[in-house]
Formats: sequence, C-alpha cells, structure tokens
Amino acid sequence: MNQALVKSIKYFFWAILSVAVLYLGKCSYEIYDALRPENMCGKTLGYESMSPSGSHKAVIYEFNCGAMDPFSTQISILAPNEEVPYSGGNVFGSSRGERRGDWNGPYAEIEWLSENHLHIKYIKDTNVHHLAAKVNGVKITSETL
Repeated sequence: MNQALVKSIKYFFWAILSVAVLYLGKCSYEIYDALRPENMCGKTLGYESMSPSGSHKAVIYEFNCGAMDPFSTQISILAPNEEVPYSGGNVFGSSRGERRGDWNGPYAEIEWLSENHLHIKYIKDTNVHHLAAKVNGVKITSETL
C-alpha cells in the first residue's frame, strides 16, 4: 500500500470515530434529559400561604412519578419567588388516606402562627413519611384532624 492511501484511511477512521463519539454524547444527554425528575414526574399545586411578613411561603402540593406511586401530599417552605420543586416536600410528606385535598393527595392544612412558626394539620389515617421540626428557621408543629 502506498503512503497516501494509508494516510487517507487513517484520516477517514479518525473522522468516523469523532462522529461516533459526538453522536454517543448527544444520545447520552438525551437519555439524561429524559430521565430528569421534571420530565418524568408531575406536581399539582394545592394551596400556597405567605408568612405574615411575606419572607417565606408554605406550599401544599401533590408530587408523583408515575402509575405505581400513590397520591401524595407534600409541604415545603420556600422563598417567596421560589418555584415548587420536582421533589418531595422539605417540611412534610405523606401518602394514602381516605380524605383527599384538591391536589388529590391526603388532606392537610397549613397555618402560619407567627413569622417563624408553621402549624400543619393532617388526617390521621395518612402515612407520614417525613415531618421536619424546623426548616429555614421556621418551627414546624403538627396535629392530626
């Protein structure tokens, strides 16, 4: 084989390899993008309440990731302009229960007792997965209905 032909084959090989690597990188990103929670999971806003001075907001919402997930109730304390996350609540998370809220999850209520104190009421037959004592400097108390 002459040198020019060998050189051409090498360039062709590296060109094909480069295209393959770029294509695999693009495919990997598309798979990653498809599997992100905001693309696979859903959330339904139920109720939003601002703290007395407006420095925090408490949000009740339902979050689920498909047919095998039970309807859930999530509660998060967020900054006033912060979006509801595509994840469980940072304050409260529950599933199951007979009585449902407008968001389809187990019924719950929130009430600001002061700027730094949020009180939660939830139905007693719900399965509570998470209940924080304090979030973002806000004390959390709760009781069953």
